Amino acid sequence: MGDREYLYRFYRDEDQSQVEAFRCAARRRPWEAKAQVVIREAPSCLGTEEGNEIFVAVAGDLVVGVVVCAPDPFEPNTVWIKSLGTHVDYKKQGIATNMKFRVMGEFALRTGSAVAVVSEVHKYNIPMLRLNDKLEVSRAPSTEHGKYFDCVIQAEPDIETQNNFHS
Repeated sequence: MGDREYLYRFYRDEDQSQVEAFRCAARRRPWEAKAQVVIREAPSCLGTEEGNEIFVAVAGDLVVGVVVCAPDPFEPNTVWIKSLGTHVDYKKQGIATNMKFRVMGEFALRTGSAVAVVSEVHKYNIPMLRLNDKLEVSRAPSTEHGKYFDCVIQAEPDIETQNNFHS
């Protein structure tokens, strides 16, 4: 299954109930539970000083992927991915990879220059570490959170990133 079966778009108000009930944690893994909490709380943080933005992947009327991110207020060419999750019934279908790639492209296009896309990934979150490896993301042990890696990738605005999120 691939990119064509899902619509990747900006969050809309009508997505609120699905995002607040979003289920990406299939087991009681700490990184899955944390990601799920950030996603579920994201709609209530829109329009606050946090600057969160939400993007979704949908299959028909169902939200199957969510990414919560925010530009760094102190580093204009840096964006933080605060949480990225795929619905438990839609894992391993390339949704998370496509969403991360599209976030990279979206922010590079907005600034018109290279941006650093930063995230923290738990050292046992093998699926996300593999996704990052596929995208050639650099990682180093976090100096602040011992069980996490700081992951960074530079994204350039180019023709491959032109087809990002739909309104």
